[in-house]
Amino acid sequence: MPTTKKLGVLLVTNHLRLGCTTKTFLTYEKYLSRKKFDVHRFVLDENEWNFQTLQDGIEQERISVVVTNSIYYETGAKYTDTLAFLQWCKTNHLRVIDITHFSKVDRAVDKLLDARLFVSSVCRLAYQYRLNQSGQSLEHKEKFHILYNPLDIKKLEEFVIGKNQKLALRKQLGIPHNALVIGRFGRGDLDKWDDLLVRALPLLLQKNKNIFILLQAKPDAYNPPVFTRFSRHILSLPESSNEQEVAQHIQLCDVLL
Repeated sequence: MPTTKKLGVLLVTNHLRLGCTTKTFLTYEKYLSRKKFDVHRFVLDENEWNFQTLQDGIEQERISVVVTNSIYYETGAKYTDTLAFLQWCKTNHLRVIDITHFSKVDRAVDKLLDARLFVSSVCRLAYQYRLNQSGQSLEHKEKFHILYNPLDIKKLEEFVIGKNQKLALRKQLGIPHNALVIGRFGRGDLDKWDDLLVRALPLLLQKNKNIFILLQAKPDAYNPPVFTRFSRHILSLPESSNEQEVAQHIQLCDVLL
């Protein structure tokens, strides 16, 4: 019986974090048929992006599709090397798909990509708007597509906690038992942080004195006066790569934004 040739896919990123676009790829990766796909990862070193090692690996593993994430923010030598890598991919007939939903606008990058995927039509529209506002053309917009974030239901079921566990965890974190908890979760990146909830806290407390805000992964640079004035009503937790911990914190919320 003839064997089916697998499609070699490689994720190239500068980080592997929980709860960002990389997680989208890793979830799809988990459920891809290993009979049809051969999936690999390459995490660029923080200090030195060795594209020669990357290219050698692509040739060795017979990669056909390169998925990129968060590698276009850089400037200087890293940016120049990144463009050279994309050109190398094009020369070697590799498909390149980017999944950096909040990427800086860059026509030079768009020209070398085969596709740019966004999690929603709003994200795609926002990118096109920023392209237009920066004076860059929309000639590559036919490459912009939507791929919704997947939910790993089986994985989520592993982290479900009961009422008593929730009460105990609330107490451990210092959240009042009668609080109406509003949660905001993300990662510590100012480009992805929306502070509307925090700014609205004084108004919310006028309506309900038991409002409590639970934040996870607030950017370090974001410390408005409201944090001091209403510290009894806010708990800010650091970014975490522990899925179980984050899932439990989410379950403490009555409202999640």
